[in-house]
Amino acid sequence: MSTDKVWAALGDVYRDLGVALSVADSQSHVLGALRVTQRRPVGGERLSRLLECGSGPYGPNAERYTVQLTLLTHVEALGDGRSIVDTRVGGSAAPNGLNSAVSCGSTIL
Repeated sequence: MSTDKVWAALGDVYRDLGVALSVADSQSHVLGALRVTQRRPVGGERLSRLLECGSGPYGPNAERYTVQLTLLTHVEALGDGRSIVDTRVGGSAAPNGLNSAVSCGSTIL
């Protein structure tokens, strides 16, 4: 599929996932969320299914802490009307009311 068609569809994908966009660069074809506070599930899945932020005595930190989600997608043309899509996931999480944060890595392979 062409880069323009993929790029045009990405906004709907992020909307369906329930992730607010904060980056939309049509020149470099990058779209997504950069350090956006996420308190709700993403695509119907709990945050702890998407992010590993460590655990405490009450369960996964991604479920209890305030999560700053970074979810960015880059679309690149390969030629012959084909494209490659690269999505990166990460973030940080902090206990409510505290300034200390933990890094979060993606649990998606």
